[in-house]
Amino acid sequence: MSRASSLPWQRIVTIYVLVQFAEIFGVAMIYAYLPLALEGAGVPLRDIATVSGAATAGIFIVGAPQVPIWLAIAELRSRRLVIVRSGLIALAALIAFALADQAWQLVGATVALGFWLGNTGVMLATIREVAPERERARVISLFSAAAPMGFAAGPLLAAWLIGGLGLTLAAPIAVAALLNGLLIVANIVAIPD
Repeated sequence: MSRASSLPWQRIVTIYVLVQFAEIFGVAMIYAYLPLALEGAGVPLRDIATVSGAATAGIFIVGAPQVPIWLAIAELRSRRLVIVRSGLIALAALIAFALADQAWQLVGATVALGFWLGNTGVMLATIREVAPERERARVISLFSAAAPMGFAAGPLLAAWLIGGLGLTLAAPIAVAALLNGLLIVANIVAIPD
């Protein structure tokens, strides 16, 4: 039995649900607002669809081949390391995106999100190990719902901050980065390896 499985399982599930929500929350803002950010960086309107499509596809072209590697590292070395690594990459990409003022920087920050992939399976495996059998289906469902909730909440917050309050895209991205940063600390402090 791992040290993590001796913790109250609810703590692990709560942190992992929040991690899943927060990372997707920020990524969804990038998906939704990349075309506008590219336009603001001077990309001609005729090229925005091509550039934003290639950049978002780049996330998965970069990330997909790495997922099995990170899952193996998680099992051989450290699950927490893989989860914290993903959080740090998401944090760095969000900050880079928020600070970007040129198209190549926006594309680079977006494609860099591909290195973030690889933590969902690790979190699900841990949840399956620590949650009591009677609770397992419920908490896995909750974990699975966190991603679509993040996909909805991220662009909604951005729409409110940008359209409602007149802030720039950097503001909601900064909120997502802060949330990711807090959850990296929670992973380090509250969930032992």
